[in-house]
Amino acid sequence: MSEIETQQPKKRKDTLYLLIILLLLSGLVAITIMYRMQGDKLNVCNIENKEKEKMMDDMNESFKQYGVMMSDDIRDNLEGMLSQYDAVNVENAEMQDSINAQKDRIKELMVELEDSKKDKKRFIWKIRQLQEETETLRSIMKGYLVTIDSLNTLNVELRDNLDKTQNNLNKMTEDRDLYKETSDKYKNQVQKGSVLSAYGFSTIGLGYNDKENKRAKKVAKVKSCFTIGENTIAQAGKKNIYIRVISPAGKVLTKRNTNTINTNSGTIVYSDSRSIDYQNQAIDVCILADVRELELDKGNYIVEIYADGARIGKDSFALK
Repeated sequence: MSEIETQQPKKRKDTLYLLIILLLLSGLVAITIMYRMQGDKLNVCNIENKEKEKMMDDMNESFKQYGVMMSDDIRDNLEGMLSQYDAVNVENAEMQDSINAQKDRIKELMVELEDSKKDKKRFIWKIRQLQEETETLRSIMKGYLVTIDSLNTLNVELRDNLDKTQNNLNKMTEDRDLYKETSDKYKNQVQKGSVLSAYGFSTIGLGYNDKENKRAKKVAKVKSCFTIGENTIAQAGKKNIYIRVISPAGKVLTKRNTNTINTNSGTIVYSDSRSIDYQNQAIDVCILADVRELELDKGNYIVEIYADGARIGKDSFALK
């Protein structure tokens, strides 16, 4: 083999080695460049992560502060509602029970609010829950206050109407009392005016032969004649006329203890009676008292005439 033929394969090998070395160098450069690029990206990512972490920390801190502010607002709202309920005064027992139940729930929420601060993980969530329930309670309270205001307005109107009614009733009572007083006055006047009046008396003793006799031991009857005067306001119709014969000793002569009548002065005993028909005109009347079997004494006797419970006349006579 010639020297030229020997050198040609050697050159080819050197060229191939050179190409391989160049390729390896190119790859190493490329890898170095890529590594540097990845390192730069990693640094950028680390910086961005730190910035995001800081941002998250700031947001968490702000959120916590916001939660604290919310908790203060909720506590103020709860305390305000409790004060408003305490100031409410209702007479309706059922509504008062409902208000008391709402006040108890508000107090429970205030306790839950304080307890939630001990658990930081649940604090924000609990704050939101309490805020929602507080708003619900506030809506309920507004409804109660509107109802109570309406009831108070109605009560004021009812009191005004009651006062007016009471005033009217008092006025009616005064008018009634005045009318009764006037009526009683007129009634008394009518009663006084309607009392009959007897006059023109003639009273004598009669013996057993129905003739006048002035001897006490011989008298069997006492006869009294008189006139009952005209009275247009007296009640007309049948009237009982009663005679009382009173002895000198002051005893009413009567044959029956049951002979009693009611008068303006009380219950009294009468001697005898008769019935007449009175028509508001003057009428002459004679009435007899049977005194037989009664012991009559000498002296002056008094005769009283009664009608409609009143004494309408009086006379006297003497026996020997």
